[in-house]
Amino acid sequence: KGIMESRGRGLRRGKRGANEEEETPKKVSTAWADFMAEEHTEEGNDSTNEKSNKEDTNNQEQERQYKLPIVPHWTTEKKSKAKKAKTDSPLGLLVQSGTLDSSCVGRAKSQLNQTYDLVIPTILLPKFKVTKVISSCNAVHALCITSDGQLFGWGRNEANQLGSNLPKMVGKPTDMEFSGPAVEAAVGKSHSVVIDNKNQVFAVGSNKVGQCAVKSSADTVNNFKKCVISAKVVQVSCGEATTLALDEDGFMYTAGSSEYGQLGNGETGEHFVSANKLAFANSNIFVKQVTFVRGHGEKLYGKDAATKTVEITEDIRIGYIACGKNHCIAIEASGNQPSRVFSWGCGNYGCLGHGQQKDEYRPRLISSLSQGHVWKTNPPVSASCGASCTLILTKEGHLYYFGKHRSVGEAVMRPQVLAELANNGHVVTNASAGNQTVVCSTKNGVTVAWGQGPHGELGLEGKKSSAKPQFVSKLDKCRIQSLACGYGTTYWVVKEEDSDDKAALKELDVVSDDTYEELQKLCDSNS
Repeated sequence: KGIMESRGRGLRRGKRGANEEEETPKKVSTAWADFMAEEHTEEGNDSTNEKSNKEDTNNQEQERQYKLPIVPHWTTEKKSKAKKAKTDSPLGLLVQSGTLDSSCVGRAKSQLNQTYDLVIPTILLPKFKVTKVISSCNAVHALCITSDGQLFGWGRNEANQLGSNLPKMVGKPTDMEFSGPAVEAAVGKSHSVVIDNKNQVFAVGSNKVGQCAVKSSADTVNNFKKCVISAKVVQVSCGEATTLALDEDGFMYTAGSSEYGQLGNGETGEHFVSANKLAFANSNIFVKQVTFVRGHGEKLYGKDAATKTVEITEDIRIGYIACGKNHCIAIEASGNQPSRVFSWGCGNYGCLGHGQQKDEYRPRLISSLSQGHVWKTNPPVSASCGASCTLILTKEGHLYYFGKHRSVGEAVMRPQVLAELANNGHVVTNASAGNQTVVCSTKNGVTVAWGQGPHGELGLEGKKSSAKPQFVSKLDKCRIQSLACGYGTTYWVVKEEDSDDKAALKELDVVSDDTYEELQKLCDSNS
């Protein structure tokens, strides 16, 4: 009810805020009405399904033309050809809610140490300007990239995912001494992958199933090592033990665990290595994946989601990739036709969006996100995956959700627009899913969170769970540059571009040096 009755909350006053207030409701409410009209028209209507299938088939017959090369997310289209050490992204301050003590997260025998839980968003590094923060639903560690390409890391380091030069538990964001300016990164449960300004990829940490992609059988990569891939990489994403890479030509590469089909090569390679031990056809190098499939004759609202898949005979290029714990998402590169969304890997709780709990071994088209007129005018631009849920963000700021991120409640088996946001004129700019949390920020300076946060990761001033989106009041009027949900944590980069930004940041607390010193002593004693 709070979200639905508070359109524009957090909206900036003055010229910029006034412009946003005039534009936002018109754009979003119209698209929402279109979505609802399409929902009622197509539900239970076989003739409409057949018409949509025919239209989609005609689109396939028309040759797709992509906008290549893929523009890296850390730069702008106009400056993408310039080789600069610094990124072109806006700068901000690093903020966190959730625990600072990484030793207790996700461990049954550990008692919750609430002494170091940040129940409200708090500034971590007041003296450093940051462009991006990186974590994932699997990770109890995080990375951030500063304005000059320095790479900082903190959290759990038991598998040397932050490098062997740092202790097993790192309380304060610390320079990882990465060799070249970092521009992009991703983290899994126990490994980290970084792209430098020359589009080269480096990995460190656990390599038990080859997730570091360094062509080595060693269980651990102790310090950053160059990955085996010859292409110029513009984006990486990590699952629990899987790594995806995307090159500038829109080709996708996979490495690591194949247990649930995350490699997207059509198989798991499951086999017995002893009487009671299974193994899988994992990969310790990046392998290009070019085969995509769709359900044969699949209807938008039909009951034939389990139908056999057929290969899509097209040269498909990808523009964005994302990984959950054991599932993956790929968004087609932009071009002369609407971008499509593909999913594969573990299908628990409907997190693949196909209307069933079934693993997919190849990237499969999500049919409900490829039919209808709304998607043509409001295409997908990015995605984020939680442990068992998926978020798709569109050009106009609509957020689609499917799967499940709370331990209670029903799963959402097919993509649905989040009505609490879209129906109230909120234009989402950033969204991230954690282990059991979902957090998003909007154009109007609003941040909302919901899910389960025993360590205060929701940032709701002590509230440990919420079934519906709730305002993170401490971040009112804060514009978010980057957002990442971890396991037991949530991270933001809050913009610091003008006087309004600085005034909003002054309302936030700062972690003191004494707190960091006490925390590091605790971490050292526990490790």
